[in-house]
Amino acid sequence: MMSNRLAAIGLLIAFVALGVAVFADDLRGTAPPSPPPESRSIKERTLEVGKKLLREKVLGEPAQQAVEAPTGSRDAVALTHMGLGLLAIVLGVLAWIQKAHARLAGATIAVGLVAAAWQYVLVGLALAIVVLVLSNLGG
Repeated sequence: MMSNRLAAIGLLIAFVALGVAVFADDLRGTAPPSPPPESRSIKERTLEVGKKLLREKVLGEPAQQAVEAPTGSRDAVALTHMGLGLLAIVLGVLAWIQKAHARLAGATIAVGLVAAAWQYVLVGLALAIVVLVLSNLGG
């Protein structure tokens, strides 16, 4: 009985992870709107570039590079749904080892795997749709 409870908790965690994965863009929030472009004349821009070149070439000052914030390949939302998905997989395996109902433990593992690898699931789904459309075109 305890093993079924473990699989059920794992399945609940897997569905939470899947929900986080599906709605990741909404959970990340939106970036503030970018400022409107400056409307400067060509003369002003040319003068600015000329001053910059004079500073770099004649005065020997180093060019000031725009500092960009580092962009990581993973953020907190992605790590959350991957971590919860992996936790669900582990709970599903533990439940299967403890002789839980095979379908419940298998579902826990499967949904946890889908949540952990959500971006690859979307790529696979897109490829499947393309193959389906192309196979029906030959008709």
